Amino acid sequence: MNCVRALAFGIGLLAAFPALAVPTAEVMGLQMPAWVGRDGHRWPLEAGMVLTQGEEIRTGIAARVLVRFPGGELNLGERARITLAQMRPARSDRTYRTMLIVRRGAFRIANVPDKGSLRHDISVHMGTTHIHILSGDVWGRVGMRSAVICLV
Repeated sequence: MNCVRALAFGIGLLAAFPALAVPTAEVMGLQMPAWVGRDGHRWPLEAGMVLTQGEEIRTGIAARVLVRFPGGELNLGERARITLAQMRPARSDRTYRTMLIVRRGAFRIANVPDKGSLRHDISVHMGTTHIHILSGDVWGRVGMRSAVICLV
């Protein structure tokens, strides 16, 4: 009985203080083959799947993936490999912070405005390049020898 009360109390706390909850990403759409790396294992990606910090998304030939996360959307093309390195909730400055590490493939990141007063800081690492997206969209591609980035 005490376990049930403790669980209800914890859920109540998260509902009362949403800034304490860990933000997640959700797979909104995909064209297979695509996988997610969790705990050293690789699982098939599914529409509606919830992704969390530290997970890696991989796509195969002719694959596409659309992921929505707090403050933005991520589109991946074929043969892409990207890690959701960091997803931090809004703090006192009311800013969501997300860090993505792009290891390979084409991608587009859209900074989606929030209906509330929250700001979004999306950080992207690709090879030796590091960019911050505070507004707008970015398209990029990481290959074996080069990386290209374009503001859209």
